[in-house]
Amino acid sequence: MAVPPKKIDHPYPLIDNDPYVTRVVRYFRPSDYATIALSTAAAPGLYMLMEVCAPQYMGRTAVMSGMRTSGLIGLTGGFLIAYQQSSRIVAPLSSLETNS
Repeated sequence: MAVPPKKIDHPYPLIDNDPYVTRVVRYFRPSDYATIALSTAAAPGLYMLMEVCAPQYMGRTAVMSGMRTSGLIGLTGGFLIAYQQSSRIVAPLSSLETNS
C-alpha cells in the first residue's frame, strides 16, 4: 500500500514527480555535457599524473588499460553528476520535502 505524496505549495509547478531516465537526459544543459566531458578527461589525466609522480614501472599495455578504465570511471561519474543536476530541474528537491 503506497502512501500518497503530500501536496506542497511552491512558486513553480512540478513538471514530473518521478521522471524517466530519457526525460532527464533530454533536459541536459550544456553545463551538464561540460561536466561529463571534464570528468571524462580529468580521470585519465589524474591517473597519468599519479603515474608520473610515483611510477609503478608497468608495461605499456598495463598503463593503457588503466587509462581506459579511469576514462570509463570518469565518464560514469560525470554522467551520474550531470543526471543528478538535471533531475533537480525536472523534479525540484523542494517538491519532495515536507513542511516541517
